[in-house]
Amino acid sequence: MLAGTAGSAAALTDSRSVVHMTGSANPSPSRATAGSARVSTTVKVVAVSAAAAAAATAAIVTNSSHQTLSTAHKPRVGASSAIKALPPAKTSSSAASSSSHAAAVSQTPRVFLVDAHHLAAQKAAYAAGDPQAASAVRSLIKRANKDLAIAPVSVTAKTQIPPSGDKHDYMSLSIYAWPNPNTANGLPYIIKDGDKNPSTASIQDKANLTTVMNAAQELGYAYYFTGNQTYAAKASTILQTWFINPATKMNPNLNYAQAVPGKTDGGSGGIIDTADLPKVVDAVGLLAGAKSWSTTDTDQMKTWFASYLTWLRTSAPGKAEGATINNHLTWYDAQLVSYALFTGQTAFASSVAKSAETAVIAKQIKPDGTQPAELARATSWSYSTYNVEALVRLSQLASNAHVDLWHYRAPNGASIKAAIDYVDSYVTNLSSWPYRQTSKADLHYLPLALSAAADAYHSGSYQTLANTAIAASSTLYPAASLVFGPTN
Repeated sequence: MLAGTAGSAAALTDSRSVVHMTGSANPSPSRATAGSARVSTTVKVVAVSAAAAAAATAAIVTNSSHQTLSTAHKPRVGASSAIKALPPAKTSSSAASSSSHAAAVSQTPRVFLVDAHHLAAQKAAYAAGDPQAASAVRSLIKRANKDLAIAPVSVTAKTQIPPSGDKHDYMSLSIYAWPNPNTANGLPYIIKDGDKNPSTASIQDKANLTTVMNAAQELGYAYYFTGNQTYAAKASTILQTWFINPATKMNPNLNYAQAVPGKTDGGSGGIIDTADLPKVVDAVGLLAGAKSWSTTDTDQMKTWFASYLTWLRTSAPGKAEGATINNHLTWYDAQLVSYALFTGQTAFASSVAKSAETAVIAKQIKPDGTQPAELARATSWSYSTYNVEALVRLSQLASNAHVDLWHYRAPNGASIKAAIDYVDSYVTNLSSWPYRQTSKADLHYLPLALSAAADAYHSGSYQTLANTAIAASSTLYPAASLVFGPTN
């Protein structure tokens, strides 16, 4: 759902009898901007040249061809200096300075949101000087350089005190909650679906967490592709501050997320606030081998996510979120699968992914691709595309659990592809969307979703639409061609 939407009213708590894991009943345009320090650059999708791709594949298969990075990729001291990504030249000096990172060129990172083998191939192509891969990396670097200026943020920085009295507990307010005009004190707040209350941003945890999730992923990719320790050091500090350091880390729960003043201190819909935490999981995998990131750091992150996964599965809010029948459930399931894979609970990840066939696809999507629960919203286009993004992410994660949701077709004919096809038919003519949309319709949620779909279905038409969405987006990251393969 939209960022900060769920939480309160019955409108956001559709029930499902099955307790079930980037969901929300409210698509979140603010998710990409709140607390985010991204650069507005358009990224062009490119394909790796056939020769470079072949060389990269050979390197991965043999695990012995260690490409070296040029001196342009040596770690620099000082986060303030701009780092320029250039196609590497093979020199003896660069081999000496980056041998530890060069060894990783032929290895695949432990990531779950994208195809790790494709990432490794792209990295090898970049290290070999492929001009198209270099162009994509430069686009990524522009964003990562901005992230270097971000000061680490903590959940303890907020001025408000959670009901528990512990500032390590995360807090947020439902973005659709407004003072009650019929009471003297404005309580209890009422929900106005699709109408965001800007004052809910007064609690900074959500904006700060958004910064952490986005910056960690961007910096992680920048380090992975360039080997520049400056990016890894910044990502490490950001993650250590939010998740590891005892004085500043967040407690692994969302007991007080998306509260509605005068009504509830927090709600199950608040779990949508961590829909993008799988980006952090992947960032950990991308940082492997960095000087600033130790195996102890990874173990501590696994401990944190294992605890959070337990809370999602056993707490009252978690169980309630797992019983919804809209985008909240899709995002919830995606979180469960990601955290289970990260913490080694593969069997559970597979069971959640498999249950999504009936609990998500069959119940949320009609044979014609419409999503009734999202069409009922005040911003139905936003929610429909937001859930498509969630469905795509869930499919990507499920693949790592050996479950193919991409091609699953429910007995009633529903499928993820049908949902994608339905929204795709309006990409080039948003004004023709026939359902209620109280805010301006845009393509915010579709760039990476359509790029992933183009890759999964080997569809040139999806890629064409993805390019349209990319051109209209100022928040796409990282370069799509780095994380998704060329479409055949």
